[in-house]
Order: sequence, then structure tokens, then C-alpha cells
Amino acid sequence: MAITKSTIVTAIDAANPAVTNPANYLGTVRQIPVVIAPDQDGAIYISKVLPATAKVIAVNLWMSALAGSATVTVGDTTTANSIVASTSVSSAANIVYPTTASTSMGIDVGGKALTLTTAGGTYSGETIVGYVLITTDE
Repeated sequence: MAITKSTIVTAIDAANPAVTNPANYLGTVRQIPVVIAPDQDGAIYISKVLPATAKVIAVNLWMSALAGSATVTVGDTTTANSIVASTSVSSAANIVYPTTASTSMGIDVGGKALTLTTAGGTYSGETIVGYVLITTDE
């Protein structure tokens, strides 16, 4: 029985430099912990400026209900919703990226800071906790 190869392994065998860049394959994975107690709507920095080759590969955020018609987006200092589009959090929620199967090798965020933006919330002790995983070639 022949063993098949994943798309990534096939691309590596073809000496595809875009895949073999460490930010895309066997790079350094780093965790950015997120702990927020929002008290008003707006953008909240959840990272400092990231290394030039940084890519977001996973987001997992848990939150209590922000009530009202609350939404949360996750992105960077260039595009507020580049990672997670506006998602209702008027009741307790778990926000994740990626949400479906994807052939993407992460979202480029090099040279930018990550942000989480709340809108339409009613605040009285709510919390947002979780993590963002990035990969770099450093």
C-alpha cells in the first residue's frame, strides 16, 4: 500500500521556497495569552508589534456575555477584522480561528500589533480570556 503525502509535504518535496520558509513549516510557535476585562467599546491591543515574518495560526478566546448587541472582531492595526470577522457575543461565546478547513498557512501579521475590538456591549465585570498562536522564522 502506497503512503500518500499531504499538500505541504508534496510542496516541500518540490523545493517550494514559500513552504520551506520557517514561518510556514517548522517555524517557532509562540503563544500570546489574552486576558481582558473590557469596560467600554473599542479596540484593545492584545500584542506588541510582531516580528516581520509573524503569521497567526490559531485563535481561541472564551468570553462571558458582553450583553446588549455586543460583537467582537480580531485583527491587526491595519485591518480590525482580518482574523475573525464581527461575531455576536451578546451571550457567552468561544471565538476560534480557523473555523473551517483551510489551505492557508496562517494570516500575515508581521510588523503589526494584534487587536480585539468590542462594539455594542454593556459592561459590568465581563471577561475575555484565551490565546493567539503565531509562528515566526525566529
